Amino acid sequence: MKGFSKISILFLICLPFAFCQSKLKGPLDDVVGSPYIIVYSSPSGDAEDAKAIREFAEALKNNASPSPSALKEEAGIGSEDIRNFNIVLITIFRHSSLINKLRDSLPIKIEDDAIACGKRTYRGNVGVAFICPNPLNPSKYLAVFGATNRLALNHLDDVEAYFGFPIDYFIFSLKSEQTSALVEEAGIFNKEGEKWSLYPGAIPLDKVRWDWNPKRLYKGALRRVTYNIIPPFPQDALIIYGTQGDKEENEYVKEQALKWRDKFITTPWGAKVDVKADRDVGNYELKNKNLVIFGTIKGNAILSAMKENLPIRFQGRFIVGKLPHTGERTGIAMAFPNPFNKEKFVLVYSGVTYLGINGDFPTLSHTDYEIYRNSPDGAGIYFGRHEECILEIGWFDKSDSKNWKLK
Repeated sequence: MKGFSKISILFLICLPFAFCQSKLKGPLDDVVGSPYIIVYSSPSGDAEDAKAIREFAEALKNNASPSPSALKEEAGIGSEDIRNFNIVLITIFRHSSLINKLRDSLPIKIEDDAIACGKRTYRGNVGVAFICPNPLNPSKYLAVFGATNRLALNHLDDVEAYFGFPIDYFIFSLKSEQTSALVEEAGIFNKEGEKWSLYPGAIPLDKVRWDWNPKRLYKGALRRVTYNIIPPFPQDALIIYGTQGDKEENEYVKEQALKWRDKFITTPWGAKVDVKADRDVGNYELKNKNLVIFGTIKGNAILSAMKENLPIRFQGRFIVGKLPHTGERTGIAMAFPNPFNKEKFVLVYSGVTYLGINGDFPTLSHTDYEIYRNSPDGAGIYFGRHEECILEIGWFDKSDSKNWKLK
């Protein structure tokens, strides 16, 4: 266990916002916005599970900021605790009397050996963190940090960065071949009814409270999509690489797509985002996913299909921003609303030729697009000489919020 340093910092960052709340809205960090207690299951018949749960609870107590009002065994909580405090429950599902009592009242269905979100069921070494109104006192929160077994519970801090995202829940898993847990899905709950529930399809981004994200200062679309949209909602994201070029181009573009996934998703966020070839992508995915597209305008069929909707044009051997830019190693990163579904986003990595595409490109700016010159080994972008490579940066005209254009 790593000590929950990120969790405690993120709790502290979100605290000022939480005290402004007049009603329960989430996300996860809101549980510490008013007095709360940490409650842990203490099974009498399984000493190893009991130890794992207790150690997790104590580590959270010692590092959380603000500190909890108390640390209590689950069997010891009473009516005054329910009435006065938000409750953070640490548990292995089969040992929790509270989970057993509230199963039918929670937005996520929890069984002893599984977690179900709508039609999606996760089994094996899986766990969850979520927040919702406490069914026993809807004016207070119940936050659950739990897992099917102690192995999964002990890996919850692998994905502790997710406590800083503007989300209400995330589900993670630890596969046999993995050394760290990965987030399977995450999102927000529908809060329009008497109790919170799952959205049936993709997460509606207009319902997300971005003000809670500690990266909320990322005003440009490049950073917002890279950090605030793709990692927090991995089930609603898809990375697409082109296969319409020659063998050398196709291999290079796929390599860059996988490099980007490994840099910005799997590490350090711990999300599991699908990667597909353009030829394998269907209409449903195009309309329901936030897309990350790698390839040239001719080499990626999906990018080619949306060429008339791009805010920056490709014309012959030029990328045409405020000025035309050419050269075989000239590339571009840009983000804008998904033409197939304007409620979603597209992040494009393309170039005059495929040699301009760089999966290590860090999108450091607060802008909507960057046109750059890639070095032969990519080092000019990744190893500290970012500004020397930039040819043009800027923002799009968003006066039509769903059809961005070059200013």
